[in-house]
Amino acid sequence: IRLFDVCLTASYQQTVDWFASPINTVGTVAWLLAVFYHAALGLQVVIEDYVANPGIKTISVWSVNMVFLLLSVAALVAVFRIVSVG
Repeated sequence: IRLFDVCLTASYQQTVDWFASPINTVGTVAWLLAVFYHAALGLQVVIEDYVANPGIKTISVWSVNMVFLLLSVAALVAVFRIVSVG
């Protein structure tokens, strides 16, 4: 629980220092990619299972994939901006 508290209360400089280690940066990037990919696949399965109209299904799956692509790019840009500061 202590580590979780530190993660939530770390200052910006502590976060920059933590990202100075390449293993932390690579781990965070890999985790972000896995999380966004997993979330997109999960929503795609829900849409495919519960949306009956093929047109709406296609547009919905495409939209979900685009939203998660944009979110993942935004998250990666944020990480790399933090890394570039340190």
